[in-house]
Order: sequence, then structure tokens, then C-alpha cells
Amino acid sequence: MVSCNQSPAVVPRVGEGISRVEVSGQVMSYGWEDDIQFLCDLGMHHFESFKRNGDIGNLQLAIEKFEHAVQLIPDSDPNKAGKLSNLGTAFWARFEQLGDMPDLEHAISNHKCAVQLIPDGHLNRPLCLNNLGNSFMTRFERLGDVTDMENAISNHERAVQLTPDGHPDKPGRLNNLGNSFMTRFERLGDVTDMENAVSNRERAVQLTPDGHPEKPSRLCNLGNSRFERLGDMTDMENAISHHERAVQLTPDGHPDKPSHLSDLGSSFSTRFKRLGDVTDMENAF
Repeated sequence: MVSCNQSPAVVPRVGEGISRVEVSGQVMSYGWEDDIQFLCDLGMHHFESFKRNGDIGNLQLAIEKFEHAVQLIPDSDPNKAGKLSNLGTAFWARFEQLGDMPDLEHAISNHKCAVQLIPDGHLNRPLCLNNLGNSFMTRFERLGDVTDMENAISNHERAVQLTPDGHPDKPGRLNNLGNSFMTRFERLGDVTDMENAVSNRERAVQLTPDGHPEKPSRLCNLGNSRFERLGDMTDMENAISHHERAVQLTPDGHPDKPSHLSDLGSSFSTRFKRLGDVTDMENAF
């Protein structure tokens, strides 16, 4: 792995070894001056193929191409941060598939380098911060080091602060921040973290249109946020409302429908245990 404060490693000229490549049935030719962008495009092609079909071989190829591109780009190149972020995301995806800790460490190191290299005010700085926060949270969930959790929250907070209202990625970053606060609440028990989790999840839901594929899951996140921890009946009513809305927005046959129905049933069951209304018991089943 190339450190972000080192010169690029000496590698063979790609143009000498990869001048013609078949992608999607078409042969493409590239000269040396196009090699870096070609490697990035080819890596993204393999990564998108992996996301479509789950073939780990495509993910391996994506990492190879992204790594080679990063090695060729000097730190002074303004596009290097984006390439590092892509590489970090690919390593993170392989960790999620195979569970090998070195992949997660590589993900974090590349995302760190991306954040260090990308200037303040750059359009993609919030994306790099969000990716780094996600990687830290993944490592916290694996190893339990509270420092990783704190780093996740600080990076997610900064990503949200730098993402303008109206940006399509704002709801997702708010949801990530809310999840990070909830994780810290569950670990340390500070009610302020739980309140911050709820407020960020609420904003995420408010900014996510009904037709968005993530709306139901964000509603469920919000529904699961507060009642079972504080026991306020207003929170219980809101939880049921959010779970009902999630079920309504999820089409029959969707793989998440059973989970959303289960969450709704659990909410009715909890209210039945609290108030004893037989209708809630019937709705739970």
C-alpha cells in the first residue's frame, strides 16, 4: 500500500502491458497518456459488475486496477483523493464479503489519505469524510475500540456539516450520523447521544422522498430509536406510525418486507404489553 505522503511506487508502464482490453464485448485501445484514467474506468467497471452480480472475482480485479492507478498518481494531482477513496471503498467491500482485517485496515488507510489530500471546500470532501467515518464504525463493530467510534462520529458530523441542504446525499449522511450516535448511546448510555440519534434520523427521513429506495429502512431506523429506551408513550405511537409507513412504502415481494412487517408487529406487541389493548395483540400477529 502506498502511503499518502510518499512518492508513487515505481511500477511498469501500463501502456506497455495493457494497450488493448476487452470490456463488455468491445475491444478498446489506450495510449500511455490515458493509462491512469483507463485503469480507473476499468476498475469502476469491475466494481459495478461486482455490485450487480456479487462475483468476488470482479471485486478483486477492481482493487487491482484502483491500486495500480493510485500508484501512478503523484500526491500533487488534485484527482488523487477521489482515486484513494474508490480504493478504500473497494477494500471495505471485500472486508464485508470475506471478513479479512487487513482489508479493513487498507480501507481506513486509503480513506484517511483521501481526507488528508482533498482540500477544504472541495465538492467531494464530505464524501471522503463519510467514507472514512463508515470504515471507522465498521472497525469499532469488529474490535470494540471506543476511539474508532469517536472517530466515526467526528467524521460523520463533519460530512453532514459540509453537505449543503438539498444535496441528494444529505439524508444518507444524516442517517449514518444518527446510527453512529445510537451506537455510542448503546455503548456508553448517555441519553444525549440517543437524542442526537433521533434528531438526525428524523431529518434524514424528512429529506428522503417517498419514492426513494432507502425511505422504508430509514423510517424503521427512526421507529426503533427511542421508546424501548425511555418508555414514553408518545415515542411508542411515533414508532408504530413510522413502521406502518415503512410497510406501506415497501412493495410486496421486496426482500425487506418481512423485516419491516416484523418490526411493526414488535411495536404493536410492545404497546399491548404496556396498555393491554387486545387490538394491538391481534395486529402484532
